[in-house]
Amino acid sequence: MAHYAHVNSENIVTFVTALSNDIAVVDGVDDEPKSIAFLESLNIVEGGTWVRSSYNNNIRGRHAQEGDVYDSSLDIFKMPDDIKPFPSWVMNETTGYWEAPVAETPGYTWNEDAGEWQQPPQPEDFPSFTWQTHWQDGVKRPNGCWSPPVAYPGTWEYEDGDNDGKTRIYTGTTYAWDEASTSWVEEE
Repeated sequence: MAHYAHVNSENIVTFVTALSNDIAVVDGVDDEPKSIAFLESLNIVEGGTWVRSSYNNNIRGRHAQEGDVYDSSLDIFKMPDDIKPFPSWVMNETTGYWEAPVAETPGYTWNEDAGEWQQPPQPEDFPSFTWQTHWQDGVKRPNGCWSPPVAYPGTWEYEDGDNDGKTRIYTGTTYAWDEASTSWVEEE
C-alpha cells in the first residue's frame, strides 16, 4: 500500500491518503507517476501536487502528516516551524524531525537555558525515591525514572517468554509504596 500527500502551493501537506496496490503497483514495483495521475483524476483537492510518502519513514524523511512541510530541495517531509520545541533545536535534514543540539539522554528533560538534558526533579512526595535506569531484574529501562529504592516484591512475566523489557505483565499480589515506612505494603 502506497501513501501520498497532497502539498499545496506553500508546500504545506493538506491531505494524506493510502492507495491500494492494485492502483499503485505495476509489475511488483510502485509506480509513482501512475498513482499521482490517478489521484489527480479524482479531483479530491484543487491545485498543488501529490508527493509519495512512506508510512515506514524509508523515503522522504518522516511519514507525511497534515500540516507538515514538504521541502523539495531536500526531498523530505518535515515538521513545521511552529511546533519547534525550543529555539536551539535544529531540523534533521534526513529525518524531518526537530532535534536537540546535543544527543538525548533517555528519561531526561531538555533545559533550554542550560542547553542540556537534565534529570527531572525528584518527586517531592517521595523523598526516598532514587533515579533508576534498570528494572528490578536488571533489564535496562527504555528511560530512566524516579522509583522506590526497594524492588517491587511481586513477579513480572514477559509476554511470549521475551525478557527484552518490551512487554511486562504483572501477575500475583499487588503492592503499594508506603513512603512513611519506605516499604511495599500489600493492597487489600
